[in-house]
Amino acid sequence: MLFGTNGIRGIVGRELTANFCMELSQAFGSLYRKGKKEIVIGSDARLSSEMLRKACVAGLLSVGCNVVDLGYAPTPAIQHYIKTTSAAGGLIVTASHNPPQFNGIKTLGDSGIEIAKDEESKVERLYRSISGKLSLFLPPPNAIKLADWNNIGRFSRADPLEGYIEGIKKKVDRKLIKSKNLKIVADCANGVGALTTPQLLRELGCEVVTLNGNLDGAFPGRDPEPIRDNIQDLVSFMKVNDFDLGIAHDGDADRAIFVTGKGEFVEGDYSLALLAREALRGAEKRKQVIPTGVNTSSVLQDVAKEYGGEVKMMRVGPMSIARAMMEHGSPIGGEGNGGIIFPDFQYCRDGGMASARMVEIIARNGPISEILKELPKYHMSKRKIACPDKLKGYVVEKSKKHFAEKGVEYVTIDGVKAYLDDGWVLIRPSGTEPIVRVEGESKDEGMVEKTTSSYIEKMGNWIAEAKDDKG
Repeated sequence: MLFGTNGIRGIVGRELTANFCMELSQAFGSLYRKGKKEIVIGSDARLSSEMLRKACVAGLLSVGCNVVDLGYAPTPAIQHYIKTTSAAGGLIVTASHNPPQFNGIKTLGDSGIEIAKDEESKVERLYRSISGKLSLFLPPPNAIKLADWNNIGRFSRADPLEGYIEGIKKKVDRKLIKSKNLKIVADCANGVGALTTPQLLRELGCEVVTLNGNLDGAFPGRDPEPIRDNIQDLVSFMKVNDFDLGIAHDGDADRAIFVTGKGEFVEGDYSLALLAREALRGAEKRKQVIPTGVNTSSVLQDVAKEYGGEVKMMRVGPMSIARAMMEHGSPIGGEGNGGIIFPDFQYCRDGGMASARMVEIIARNGPISEILKELPKYHMSKRKIACPDKLKGYVVEKSKKHFAEKGVEYVTIDGVKAYLDDGWVLIRPSGTEPIVRVEGESKDEGMVEKTTSSYIEKMGNWIAEAKDDKG
């Protein structure tokens, strides 16, 4: 399968080549070309993104699509441009939080959100027919037709940044934020968040200092994934300087992780809980459903219960969560990795909007370190182990058998999540990398660390066992 949890990902020069991107865009363009409506394309600022984006442009033009190239821009800014124009859909060249040797492609419909799984399958089938890699198990697609010389698509450029920033500003209380003279540090990971978040916050009336604020696709400042270990420079800076909030983005700025004014790392589950509590306070007086990934902390359930809401566990990834939010009319949704969806703006993960909303919460309620004390405390442990893609299914089946034999309740929404006496543990193959994630939660910090360590060891044994069995 080409498509994983969140689009297509691979190492540049191996899975991700210019030829691959051109053929995939020919398939996408053939399926999503709608008269004279345009296909939008944009990218993050990885070293390979310019090359791959231009290959996509060539593929789209070759099948007669009119193309609007947005250049380097945050993923949610590109999605916002599609949503607010008459575009037929779009492609984003990005690998989000992955290391610099990776890149990827997101396929978007005319609403700006990722196309559904069955639509991804259609794109894949058509791509395989173009590339000569059509599987015997896949039904034949409709063949593509290259445009004649006088019917190739037309190319233009546009800037999505100003419209995106203005759109966010309209969704928060600008007067309140400006009155507080807040001081913010934005760690943009040398990614495209540097093009929008500092400007957005300054226009909201904040004083802003940036870390890793220049575009550099090698990500020299830090690994682009905004996890605790990777943003220690931001944590240290906050501890010794007088600022109200630290913000850390990933490579394409669809995620935002926060650090308090005291230099305390805020787990993404807790920032989601704070933002959800604010959304529930202002929601209609009916039972609100908050869709989230199966790996999200129980603190979100506690917050939802307090306000008469309900958490709906979903497969990890924005596609399933966004569609569940549409179905239930949810006021907010998202995941504990900092990817939060605000449907009053758009149905996609949005690091810029999350930043603005968190700043608004601080302006209204005071320091985030004090607000966090109002929430129940859970301890989470998140680990991973290398696992070839072909062995992921074996690991899942071994996990189910293990928990069944122990008489432990488990669910298989995404991987295997088992409910233990002192919390839960989740064994979930990654949809974007050759790894298996082992995540757990408990109110006892020592216990959750012991539990995840134990299951990492089991995963290692099962993976080795599978390799031996397969020779």
